[in-house]
Amino acid sequence: LHTKLFVLFPNFIVRLCNLLENMTLAGEKVKRLREEKGLTQIDLSVEIDLNIELISKIENNHRKNTSLLTAFKLAKFFDRSAFQSAMQL
Repeated sequence: LHTKLFVLFPNFIVRLCNLLENMTLAGEKVKRLREEKGLTQIDLSVEIDLNIELISKIENNHRKNTSLLTAFKLAKFFDRSAFQSAMQL
């Protein structure tokens, strides 16, 4: 799956890899984006097919290593440009 994603979206994947490095800083930004859409963690978990505990860990910075697939799901759901902007310090 990762190879297919890279072939289809090389620039996007590079950006996602950069985002993964800053994921501990991103927790509050993921929460802010989720709340801006009026969603609960449960809503988000259903929408992007992620475990609610994982979303909670990301938002509370208790998850140091986030997979490329998780970052991809978050970026795709929140619109990659909005997510990327939110990730910038």
